[in-house]
Amino acid sequence: MSEQVAIKKVVFTTGAPNFIYSVEQWVADGGWKGFLKDNCISIQDVDHVENGFMSFNEFHSLPAWEG
Repeated sequence: MSEQVAIKKVVFTTGAPNFIYSVEQWVADGGWKGFLKDNCISIQDVDHVENGFMSFNEFHSLPAWEG
């Protein structure tokens, strides 16, 4: 069985590609407020944030804008 990575997935109202972070990255970058500030994203563009898990290999093979 492959190792699982706890993730946060930011889903947008605009249909933009999801942002996927490991929980460790999310916390280190300042969580919700850090995400909005660092990426210059309006809170109005975010539909919701999902908690979940991905396999280690899947997480590390995401395109740069998703992980």
